[in-house]
Amino acid sequence: MKKKIWGFSGLLFVTFVAHAMISTQAVPFLTEVGYSSSERGYIMAAYALVAMIGQFYVGYLCDKYKTTKKFVIYSSIILMGFMILTFKLNDKNFLLHLFLMGNTVGFIRIVGNLMETWLVEVDGLYPYFGRIRSFGSLGWALSSLASGYIILNFGYENMMWISVGINLIVIIVSFYMEDAAKADSASVKLSDIKELFLNKNYVLLIVVYTLTWIVYNADNVSITDYIFSVGGTEADIGKKWFVQALSELPLMLVAGYILNRLRGKKMMIIGSIALSLRFILYAAFPSVNTIILLSVLQMFSFPFILVSQKELFLRESPVHLRSSGQMISVSFSAGLSAIISPIIAGYLGEFFPIRNIVFGMGVFMIIPILIMMLYKPHRIT
Repeated sequence: MKKKIWGFSGLLFVTFVAHAMISTQAVPFLTEVGYSSSERGYIMAAYALVAMIGQFYVGYLCDKYKTTKKFVIYSSIILMGFMILTFKLNDKNFLLHLFLMGNTVGFIRIVGNLMETWLVEVDGLYPYFGRIRSFGSLGWALSSLASGYIILNFGYENMMWISVGINLIVIIVSFYMEDAAKADSASVKLSDIKELFLNKNYVLLIVVYTLTWIVYNADNVSITDYIFSVGGTEADIGKKWFVQALSELPLMLVAGYILNRLRGKKMMIIGSIALSLRFILYAAFPSVNTIILLSVLQMFSFPFILVSQKELFLRESPVHLRSSGQMISVSFSAGLSAIISPIIAGYLGEFFPIRNIVFGMGVFMIIPILIMMLYKPHRIT
């Protein structure tokens, strides 16, 4: 078991190192190319559409063909192709970048969430999910910090080639890892997915997490613009992502223990309150160093939201639809919200100060918190 835990921990580490280089610097790259706030919003919404559709369909394929590992490998290969095209073709061309960057960041989301679904389903690893996922956070933290300095010294294209090289390592290592354990049942049909949506609890959770991720996804666009507006640079954005990702580690390491004590519902409410507080404080203290410092509140938001989401949707999904249940939940919550969030932020950015938008996002979190209080699981969670 130790070998399995360390193997997947290392795999998540290198995966998130590769992904963070591109994901955290996507908006600065688009800004460098010359796109406006609303144009960047539409481009980032395109990645969300790719992720939403892709996660829905890939989750179904994992259950249909009873494998998750193969689709991690296939998706990683596609991701590398889009990465190379995005950063090689770097002249301003809105429709081209709408397609290329949309698919690049979209497949980063697809691969990342497939990795987490893989972890949940491998025999014996579910109790160690938080501990293993913490290595992903560590990889994201170190890569986020390094990416800003790589760009300043070597440019975006060289950063991309480093990420491509690390993605190759991810693919090679994945070949040697244990695949997800699937239920021994007849092949899943697309029509079987309706089982999930007949469960009122499953639908309520999708609403709650979608509203929450609308705010969380604003971190990619609105907070990046906010940092630039108060005099920050690409390196400052890298520092902010580094602090956020590093702050996740302590609670990720003990997430299994916390989950056993609090269960999913309470963890979700606590994480949502922490996310709301973080955005309100960002707006209250508009300076680069303070924003970076306040990013430590990620410690109480992301780990609680992520682990509770995996737990609650796992409980509400039939055994033969667990990959679909996880990936569809992410498709709607993280995917649909990521379409809505940058479009709203980009549109509002044309009319209101970015500081007001950030504050409004924090206040908006009251809605999913109140809805979550209505959730009554059929099973004890």
